[in-house]
Amino acid sequence: METLPHRQDPDTSSPRETAASVPLCVDLDGTLVKTNTLLECVLRLVKTNPGTLWRLPLWLPRGQAYVWGKVGPLAGLDVGRLPLRAEVVELIRAEGVAGRQIVLVTGAHQAVAAPIAERVGGFHETLATSAGTHLVGARKAELLVGRFGAGGFDYAGDSSRDLPVWRQARQAIVVNGSAGLIRKLRRSGVTVSVLAPKRTAGRALFGALRPHQWAKNLLVFIPLMLGHKLNRPGLLASAAEAFLATCVAGSGTYLINDLLDLEADRAHAVKRHRPLASGELALGTGMAAGLALVMAALAIAGLAGGAVAALVAVYLVLSSGYSLWWKRVLALDVILLAGLYCLRLLIGSVATNIPLSPWTVAFSMFLFLSLALMKRYSELHNLKAGQREETAAGRSYRVADMPVVSGLGAASSMTAVLVVALYVNGNEVRTAYGHPDALWLICVFVLLWITRLWLLAGRGELDEDPVLFALTDPWSLALGVLSGLAVLVAL
Repeated sequence: METLPHRQDPDTSSPRETAASVPLCVDLDGTLVKTNTLLECVLRLVKTNPGTLWRLPLWLPRGQAYVWGKVGPLAGLDVGRLPLRAEVVELIRAEGVAGRQIVLVTGAHQAVAAPIAERVGGFHETLATSAGTHLVGARKAELLVGRFGAGGFDYAGDSSRDLPVWRQARQAIVVNGSAGLIRKLRRSGVTVSVLAPKRTAGRALFGALRPHQWAKNLLVFIPLMLGHKLNRPGLLASAAEAFLATCVAGSGTYLINDLLDLEADRAHAVKRHRPLASGELALGTGMAAGLALVMAALAIAGLAGGAVAALVAVYLVLSSGYSLWWKRVLALDVILLAGLYCLRLLIGSVATNIPLSPWTVAFSMFLFLSLALMKRYSELHNLKAGQREETAAGRSYRVADMPVVSGLGAASSMTAVLVVALYVNGNEVRTAYGHPDALWLICVFVLLWITRLWLLAGRGELDEDPVLFALTDPWSLALGVLSGLAVLVAL
């Protein structure tokens, strides 16, 4: 495609020129891509090279151009899966076919901008931040006026930082801009074209909190159930506070996990649609919300007591460590996942001052280990069925590990059933229950439930989160009700 000559004299430009002769200049962050590439680079450094981050406070006073010069080349950002804005890509390709000159002009570093321009295609030139010059706002406007003349280019951008550029452009193309920004532009006499209306972040943020995962935190009520004290309002209130704290903490850690797992999520067939990975939720919003939720979780837990707050803090540390490092450590990841489930039980126990028996701890550990292994098995099964990578993104498991993973998971589940059987056969059960033999039915129900789940996992019919699957599966719910009835009969 022939490159049109740059316009040098501002006085020769004319708003009457045909669109094909007017260069189209396109911003990067928030416009061509839905995300912020500088934050993407920082988050990647947090995960892959956290030792370099202590230098960031030393770089910031020297300006964003300096920060970009350090962070951009160092992060090694994989631009191949960054979420593109389809409307802008379509505009670039359509205008390119019409013979128009397309220029990518961005405040991002050249090391990031150039590969993205190459990925999208159709750009004649890439103008990006270089040493000492952060190409945003007035600097960007000055550069474009110097090249194409005032009114000699169209500019596609997304934020108020682009106002100085739009005021010098022939036409302002607003991408995902707020209604207030559009009104301000029109009042200033700029010709405005809205390419992609702004979407509210509320729904995306709520989805990123994963409210469907809150059901897992009902485990904090298990000590009350096992202690037969659900009719105690004071204890029930303490358990409710612990439940709320774990829900808020869980949502905060999910946001942190998603921020640190962007590349792996984008490589996943389902997780790439998550709000942060897809770009529907801004990274800055996710960071602020994650930090706020973590602080709120500790404050709520404090209402249930200092010990509960300490355990919630442990939960946050373990969850964050899992997101940063341990999820990539073979075997440790599933043990830690099982431990986090057991920690919820412990939080409920401490909140209500009802101790957990060794039988409950043993049963829970083996059962949740089986479910964690089932989760990994389902992920590998989906990889195999999709004929994608041999290793799960962000994990240490390979498709070849499936037989071992399923064997370990089945063994753990059978051990959990054995723990129940040994408990039912113990002398303490004979004194605690009027009809203890009815508890043998629990062994049957648990055996039926876990065997069915593993068979479904082997067929590829199980969701990658077996706990959530069980909470919506009629068979699982029915077996849970039957197990509860068996306890009532035993009592």
